[in-house]
Amino acid sequence: MQLLARRNFSYGILQLMLFVFIALAGSALPAAYLGHVQGYRPIQTMPLALTMALPQLLIAPLVAWVVNRNSVDARYVIALGLGLIAIACLGNAQLTSGWVRDDFYLWQVLQMVGQPMVVVPLLMAATGVIAPQEGPFASAMVNSLRGLGATLAGVALENFTTWREHLHSNHLLDQAMNSRVALPAEASLNLAARVREQAFVLTYADAYLALLAVIGLALLVLLTVPTRPYPPQPPVPS
Repeated sequence: MQLLARRNFSYGILQLMLFVFIALAGSALPAAYLGHVQGYRPIQTMPLALTMALPQLLIAPLVAWVVNRNSVDARYVIALGLGLIAIACLGNAQLTSGWVRDDFYLWQVLQMVGQPMVVVPLLMAATGVIAPQEGPFASAMVNSLRGLGATLAGVALENFTTWREHLHSNHLLDQAMNSRVALPAEASLNLAARVREQAFVLTYADAYLALLAVIGLALLVLLTVPTRPYPPQPPVPS
């Protein structure tokens, strides 16, 4: 409880759980769309995942170098990172049934740059208020809540997409049945396939818009909870 009483550590915990949701959805939604709508196999969506993961190995140290300066307020870096992710979500929310893997690359690159700009300063803020002897307790708390956040994010994303897909399917079928006369069996099957495809497109567009609400909550937490974090200072010579 003493750790949670420190504003920057509490901020790190809250923001990390929100970030886990954003990062999970950012990688899962393109793969889900390409699989359901375009019939991609997992190996065909792998380049998108690599676009998100591999460059971060280079960007994260660069972000650490930037925020490890007294002249840089890490909170502004986090806000900029969240802004890039929000732009990516807005771009991805414009998807149509004609999108293929290449249409996601620009927005995935924005997310790839934005994510280290959030997580690196976040960890610096959270760990900067921890004494060395408190490290094991803080690590256990962070890892436990990160695992909980990942589980909750997966469940929430699955329930949201299932709910929206059913909603859109029923709405589109009602519209189709109200505007058409009786159809042959083959035409009905084609219509059902088109309705299912469009329902998935609308569902994933809705999911990206819902992510904007999560990003907005993360920005609200950033504006209200943490104090300005400073990088570790060298020991004063005796």
